Amino acid sequence: HLSGIPWLTSQEMALYSLILVNTWQYLGFHIIIFLAGLQSIPNHLYEAAIIDGATSWKCFWKITLPLLMPAIFFDVTMNTIYTFKIFDIAFIMTSGGPGNATSVYNFELYKQAFTFFRPAYGCAMAVILLLIIMGVTILQSKFFQKKSLL
Repeated sequence: HLSGIPWLTSQEMALYSLILVNTWQYLGFHIIIFLAGLQSIPNHLYEAAIIDGATSWKCFWKITLPLLMPAIFFDVTMNTIYTFKIFDIAFIMTSGGPGNATSVYNFELYKQAFTFFRPAYGCAMAVILLLIIMGVTILQSKFFQKKSLL
């Protein structure tokens, strides 16, 4: 538990600090996913579009973005799952404080199971979390499929 750092001891700033650290933690993963998606787009599509008189903006909207949709879907889905399972950063940086400002669901699950010695309650919370993540992932999948983005 870190103490005395102004942005971790302020109720207004503590959650933003966790968001910033979480973003920084997974930034490399997101960059690699998008880089792989961009490298999988064949150059001949851009060359043909340029010959047909397409602008860079038109190439982006008609070639790059549609062909990146599987990578975007994967990245959004993984980011959602990572966000729901956040625990370590909140535990290490603030221990749920100050004043429960950063007490995320997984931290409460941990406290129920291991601090208050209620493992059945902790397991029930974990199953509920699993169902929530599954539901959100299914909704994301349906959204991307409905928009014909996959």
